[in-house]
Amino acid sequence: MAIEPSSWSIRPRLLVQFVLATLLFGLAYANFLAIFSEVAQRNGLAHANARRYDKAEQAYRQALLLDPLWGENYRHLALLLLSQLTPESPAELRPQVLQLAQVAVRLDGHRPVTQSLLGQVKAELGDLQGARQAYLKALELDPVNYPAFYMELANLEARSGHSQRAGELLELARQRFPLDSLDKMLDFRAEAIREPLSTIYAASGARENPALNPAAAEPYFKTALFLHKNNADALFGLGVAQLRQGRVKEAIANLEKMDKLVPDFAPCLSYLQQAYLADGQRDRAAAIGARLEKLQP
Repeated sequence: MAIEPSSWSIRPRLLVQFVLATLLFGLAYANFLAIFSEVAQRNGLAHANARRYDKAEQAYRQALLLDPLWGENYRHLALLLLSQLTPESPAELRPQVLQLAQVAVRLDGHRPVTQSLLGQVKAELGDLQGARQAYLKALELDPVNYPAFYMELANLEARSGHSQRAGELLELARQRFPLDSLDKMLDFRAEAIREPLSTIYAASGARENPALNPAAAEPYFKTALFLHKNNADALFGLGVAQLRQGRVKEAIANLEKMDKLVPDFAPCLSYLQQAYLADGQRDRAAAIGARLEKLQP
């Protein structure tokens, strides 16, 4: 004899429908939060580009609240706070930045830019070995798309006293990113590579020491400026190399450009003063000398 189900019993079909409806609602809500998190992150980028750093931080923190499982939110906030670190920064800010970078790596450890971020933070905090491991991991994940990874590791090696290793990394970067390959890339990709690759060539020129070996250093600086015309390091290095080779007017032109980009950079002013004197422009040399005196502590 069939037993009538109680009006209080749970029907299997209704239970399945309830579970499915709950899952769909959960997915829709998560998608809703992810969309608004991305909007907040874009707002943070816009504020950061406009140098409204307080508003950028607020936007990034809002993005984190909306989507705490997206590693990019942690990476952007860590980069912003890292750029603001100074010796006078509150003591608690440094471990906070490190924690943000570590969470970004936990969530997106497969992305080389996240490993690079961790390297930058650890280098800033003085953990050079930890920074080296993170930079090497970034290069291991992607050795052919980001010239900046080579520059970061080369800077770290130079800072650690491993000058030869730094030079080898710069040479490897130049080999990995040959100039003629830029013509074969899509425009947006080539443009993204030009500026970081320019820093590689400027650093290579600096290693040759333009004051002592100007002829060897000059081609690197010229290539750096071909890649990025406003590379201040390359303008300075080229100006020094030209001055040392007696091409005074060329040196003045490049050192003046450098001075406009980075005003009151004492080494540039010193060489520019020498160049003006060599060119017979004593009034300009005197004006530069007055600026140098004001920079004295």
